[in-house]
Amino acid sequence: MSLFRLHKTDVIGLIRPSVDAHTLGVSTVANLLEECGYKVVIGDANVAAAVAEISKLDNVGFFFNWIEKNRITVLGFSYRLDPQQAQLNFGKVLYQLRSRNMFVNNRGKIRRLFFAGLPEACQLIRREYKGEIEVFIGDETPVETLKKIGVPEFNIPNAVIEGSAYDDQRWEFAKNLIVEQKYLAVQPANRSGYNGFGTFSDNIMNRVT
Repeated sequence: MSLFRLHKTDVIGLIRPSVDAHTLGVSTVANLLEECGYKVVIGDANVAAAVAEISKLDNVGFFFNWIEKNRITVLGFSYRLDPQQAQLNFGKVLYQLRSRNMFVNNRGKIRRLFFAGLPEACQLIRREYKGEIEVFIGDETPVETLKKIGVPEFNIPNAVIEGSAYDDQRWEFAKNLIVEQKYLAVQPANRSGYNGFGTFSDNIMNRVT
């Protein structure tokens, strides 16, 4: 688990390139963080377009103006399409951030950068940056997600913790079903005796009556 810790004064910016229409995960994380009392800013369509072609000078300026205007201190990047393109686009964004001294170790304001994507993309990012970038593959529970982002447990509402515990129990139940394979002994009911079974006159009414 990450040693990084969010401050209540942090502003979390969530971005994705415009070619990726997957927004549910971004919205879910934003809602979780807001439940914990943090300010979250999701990049709109203009930001997404700029991120998609971040190498263009106008897009770089627009993107950094958005960061400055919203006083963003933590940045999350989501890309759930092709892993190689995810690695390439993320690398370009990171390069621009570093080259313009946007991180705190260069007297900038960005304290942390995260990546969310498909498992293969996360492996590529983890390998290229030697674990420096925290990654999210999408199977994390709400509490795991918040802790990896850096939310202290005392800032996580009980409702989120309890809901996550329920999800853990359901996952454990499903995993035991698969491991024990008892379902293999359950045979489906034979419903082949009705009139017209397997013929061109077969129909849904005959099957259910």
